[in-house]
Amino acid sequence: MDRSRAALTSQDWIKAGFLRLTHQGISGLKAEVLAQDLAATKGSFYWHFKDVPSFRAAMLALWRDEATAAIIDAVNAAAPDGQGRLLALIEIIASLSASNEYGGVHVEPAIRDWARLDPTVSNAVRHVDEERIAFVSSLFQQCGSDTDTARERAALFYAGFVGLQALASVSPTDNRVRLRALLCLLQENPQVPVVSEPRPASAP
Repeated sequence: MDRSRAALTSQDWIKAGFLRLTHQGISGLKAEVLAQDLAATKGSFYWHFKDVPSFRAAMLALWRDEATAAIIDAVNAAAPDGQGRLLALIEIIASLSASNEYGGVHVEPAIRDWARLDPTVSNAVRHVDEERIAFVSSLFQQCGSDTDTARERAALFYAGFVGLQALASVSPTDNRVRLRALLCLLQENPQVPVVSEPRPASAP
């Protein structure tokens, strides 16, 4: 039996898949390419996965579980009230984005690029987006917003998160302050954190 089959786990292959996705896109999600990344054989890949489509499905399942379900559980456990949970959400998603284990802040933009090319991935992303927005909406409701207002605030907060992630994938930065500022604006809080950035010189 190939020794790498026993040494590598399916998680190792999936991690390699996300890292390759962030660097090369969907064209890098091939058994041969990933085997080279892991100094393994294609036989090891097929030991864990029936084929490349099943591997890609496993990547999406892990993304949904770790980047949505696990975060929801962590946020609910972090604080007893909606406001505390919103602040905990910001801390958790910012810390996960800073981790490079699965590609860090580059992962979600890469998955969204993938979704533009694959209807199955597009459907998965849509379901994840809906689940996340529904959860954030429930937190705003816990803070006293009515259902419609909570839904709108959640959609805007989530749009801000997605946009800031895309920007951070090009120019790395910690988005905690910006997300807190956005939260304050959405809650009509006058004490909005200010993000100081150098301004371009004015044209003469």
